[in-house]
Amino acid sequence: MEIPLSDIRQGCALLIQRIRRHASDAMVLLQTGAGHDQGALILMLIGFEELGKLLEYIQEAAKAEHSSKNMVNVRDYRDPEFRRNVHTLKAELTSDYFRRSLHLVDSAMQAAGAAGLELGPYSDHLSAIGADFRRTRRHAMYLDFENGIWTSGKPVDTGTLTTDIFGLLIGAGLIEAAMEGQTTFAGVVNKSIEGEKNLQDLVKEVIRAILQSGFKPSER
Repeated sequence: MEIPLSDIRQGCALLIQRIRRHASDAMVLLQTGAGHDQGALILMLIGFEELGKLLEYIQEAAKAEHSSKNMVNVRDYRDPEFRRNVHTLKAELTSDYFRRSLHLVDSAMQAAGAAGLELGPYSDHLSAIGADFRRTRRHAMYLDFENGIWTSGKPVDTGTLTTDIFGLLIGAGLIEAAMEGQTTFAGVVNKSIEGEKNLQDLVKEVIRAILQSGFKPSER
């Protein structure tokens, strides 16, 4: 599918709004309790897809600019070619984005002299979402009869889901910040890379201040 380069920026802004709405509504449901955790999970998964679409649009728009093209070639997820793996294709981009951010924070913490994050379990969670997102999404949203039994979604880990939701909000915010003041998508990509470096420096400063205050992080 081709989208005019002049229209991509508006689409990205609308996607950021949509991601924030899904994440905020998911958090409201999660905090409400009373069995609303599955509803929160569904909204988070949809936001996960939309963030992947946002990342794709920015990357492809930068490529179009580099090639001096006026049209941006992106996947049409309504096309039968992508219909089977439509959800997973978008979710994989978000999973990779989250993992890079986690390792950035982890390396910054260790460089500042603090114990790093317990990345293993959450990284495995992100890998599982990216690898089999379609099944995870279907079981969360629909009831089916498969292999002689009725399907049911896995129990929701509210701590992990909260991290996912905040990750969506942070991801949307970082991309929005990268787009501010940039007239080209190549500039957005470059600012995002610079932003990662600045974020690492900021994390180091914050952790050093915490350590100097006398806080003793627990050993892993």
